[in-house]
Amino acid sequence: MVFIMEKEEFFIREVNLDDAQNLLNFFKKLDNTSEFMLIEPDERKTDKSEQQEIIKNFGKDRQMLICLNTNDIVGFTVISKGIFNRNRHLGSIVLGVKKEYRNKGIAKKLFNEAEIWSRKNGITRLELTVVVKNTSAIMLYLSLGFVITGHRKASLLIQGEMVDEYYMTKKIS
Repeated sequence: MVFIMEKEEFFIREVNLDDAQNLLNFFKKLDNTSEFMLIEPDERKTDKSEQQEIIKNFGKDRQMLICLNTNDIVGFTVISKGIFNRNRHLGSIVLGVKKEYRNKGIAKKLFNEAEIWSRKNGITRLELTVVVKNTSAIMLYLSLGFVITGHRKASLLIQGEMVDEYYMTKKIS
């Protein structure tokens, strides 16, 4: 999918092996500029060959979509299907966008593509967690049709403080 925002061309596609180094560079920047992502700065120890192995394992039960401008990754989402008969319809979703590209509609586009992939792969419900203090992300998720269905108390330790998360879900058809 190709789209233009603020005179800049972006495209979204499934990740491939050639993206491994670019993806590592993206994650390093994301980890260092996102206070609400799960992985802290310098915690990720993946090298290029390990990243390629991770990419090889994407397929019909788990997929990563990336958003690029020219050659740089500016955002990503991973959708993971449940692995048992009773939860195979459920997709857990994670999303991240570089700080300088937030609030430009990229996350919305990634979610739209993730929903298309999810429908094609038998997912009828998406779920995610979000730090309660991350109001901009919560507003985005609500605007996309997610609802808050749970509250995880003291679920993460961020900069020495225990923080809560919302559990959010969305039915898709």
